[in-house]
Amino acid sequence: MEPQTNDVETKALELDQRTRARLAMKLIRSLDNDTRLSRDEIDALWMQEAEERLRRLESGEDSGVEAVAAIAIARENLNS
Repeated sequence: MEPQTNDVETKALELDQRTRARLAMKLIRSLDNDTRLSRDEIDALWMQEAEERLRRLESGEDSGVEAVAAIAIARENLNS
């Protein structure tokens, strides 16, 4: 990962939960709408993201969000 990407990621993780969720949704939409990537490339990127999230959970670097809270955040974002 490039140093600039690390800086962006660090700053994004400092945002409050609602803002991070909104940003994540925008980034996800941008991937799904990016016609320069094939479906296989998008799937591979999602697999990398899932593996990184699992690594952070297993290492204790991240504690995650309970499903109930994640659903509530998603519903709020859909309504805003």
